Amino acid sequence: MSFINYMTHRGRTYPTGIRGQCVEFARRWFIAYHDILFENVEHAINIWDIPSVTRLSDEQVLSFLSIPNNGQSLPPVGSLLIYRQTNEMPHGHVAVVVGVDTKKKIVSIDDRNRRGHSKTISIHKNGQLDDPTILGWKVARI
Repeated sequence: MSFINYMTHRGRTYPTGIRGQCVEFARRWFIAYHDILFENVEHAINIWDIPSVTRLSDEQVLSFLSIPNNGQSLPPVGSLLIYRQTNEMPHGHVAVVVGVDTKKKIVSIDDRNRRGHSKTISIHKNGQLDDPTILGWKVARI
């Protein structure tokens, strides 16, 4: 029995990672919703250092920007939130931004390895996401 998940997209099969893990979920989500594949990583925190991704439809290499959680901007829907390494998350964590509501001042995420899989994060009055473990987010420059 394999613990590695695979996904077929546009007639090709791609390994997405270890079943049920946050990185596997993020890779599968990026393939399905963005037609983008990011490289294999050992841990979620390593996604922060990936400089580029591949658009699968035309094999074009795109910049994969790392945007710090410093109050200068909010993560767009579809970006990947990257969490720092902590005692509870020794490998970091990754989640997908599925909603941003500036009136309610919340960002909604979906992920794996957390109870319930979805969560909202408050936007602090200084513009930062109100969770000190969030390093920032990753966005593919299309």
